[in-house]
Amino acid sequence: GSTNAVVFEDKEVDNTSSYDTSIARFTAPIKGVYKVDAQVIFSGTSEFDAGENVKIDLYVNNSLKYRGRIDTSVVTNSQISNYGSEINTLVDLEPTDYIFIAVTQNSGGSRNLISLGQLNYLHIHKIN
Repeated sequence: GSTNAVVFEDKEVDNTSSYDTSIARFTAPIKGVYKVDAQVIFSGTSEFDAGENVKIDLYVNNSLKYRGRIDTSVVTNSQISNYGSEINTLVDLEPTDYIFIAVTQNSGGSRNLISLGQLNYLHIHKIN
């Protein structure tokens, strides 16, 4: 399957201008531990077949750090559902370290994400 960075286009709160929508990445403004919650949901996933899957990846400075996955091995074409994946983790970042979210799906065709911000999101909070 193909892997693509996810651009989260709508920003609700970004007081430090740390998320750049033009390159789909968050750059840490200061050293700390950050809580990262991300989710992606594909549309038209009734077209997924048994055994195909969806993955969401968290990269830190272009290195894969965490992977979320849903295995659609129980999926049949008769099911009308939306499939996605999520990551919920803590990341220790230095100033100028950056993260981005990428998705992979192996359905053999092009699949789009549902265009609803409440279903596809990236939340990053500095906690320490």
